[in-house]
Amino acid sequence: MANQETRAAGELVGGLGKYSNNQLVVDDRAGQFGTVQSFAFVEVINHPSTGQDVLDTVQDLCRSTRKVDVRCADRSGFIVNALLFPYLNDAIRAHEEGAELDVIDGAITEHYGYPMGPFALLDV
Repeated sequence: MANQETRAAGELVGGLGKYSNNQLVVDDRAGQFGTVQSFAFVEVINHPSTGQDVLDTVQDLCRSTRKVDVRCADRSGFIVNALLFPYLNDAIRAHEEGAELDVIDGAITEHYGYPMGPFALLDV
């Protein structure tokens, strides 16, 4: 099952009854940040109803595709969002304090190696 929303996995699998332990929620929104092939990790939501056999199978699949399985708690949003929003907010704050957009983006791409700066990502 793919989670395309910022809802907790429990909300998505809750109505599946006896089948809920066979479900796993993965983030398929990678296209917003890059291609699936470029991602080194897969977010695995470790919901209490997910069976250990399912988690083990996903871990084996991740290893076979050279991805790192990152197990995370059942919460709305994903790891990338938890990291992205403060990053964008800090960039906006720096701009509000006088830094130019292109200077901020340049610092991020040239000095930190990001493929694009926060304002390019925001398409400003």
